[in-house]
Amino acid sequence: MNLPKPSLLASSFSLAVAAALALPCAAGADEPINLFNGKDLTGWKGNPDLWSVQDGAIVGETTAEKPTKGNTFLVWQGGDVADFEITCTVRFKDNNSGVQYRSAFVDEANFVLAGYQADLHPSPNYFGMLYGEKMGKRGIIAQRGQRVEINAAGEV
Repeated sequence: MNLPKPSLLASSFSLAVAAALALPCAAGADEPINLFNGKDLTGWKGNPDLWSVQDGAIVGETTAEKPTKGNTFLVWQGGDVADFEITCTVRFKDNNSGVQYRSAFVDEANFVLAGYQADLHPSPNYFGMLYGEKMGKRGIIAQRGQRVEINAAGEV
């Protein structure tokens, strides 16, 4: 699965993240900036028991031997972004994931974040929805195709 992580990261279930992570991340940036070098996790921070690079792709995987006790993320630490577009390719096996953005650490030691998540899910009903990860009672903020406006205070 390709998981692009702008301002911050990718969530971990059984997923494989691929190598086409790119976004324009500075005002006036005309060319995409690759967030992943295709070789290793330089610039990224996450639980090394769950995240690796295989065949040029970022892979997040949980198993019976290496479970996770909740959502955990691979966090891009390469700088700050303003306005951006994310391009990625994803592949799922037995679960879902998401791209977390405009987020902050809740528990840095365990790579837990709070903020907005573009849901990546094998079901078309959930793929692409906007989800509020650890944002109070938020949960689903917008379904795929639904337009919402969120003000600076985070109110819909």
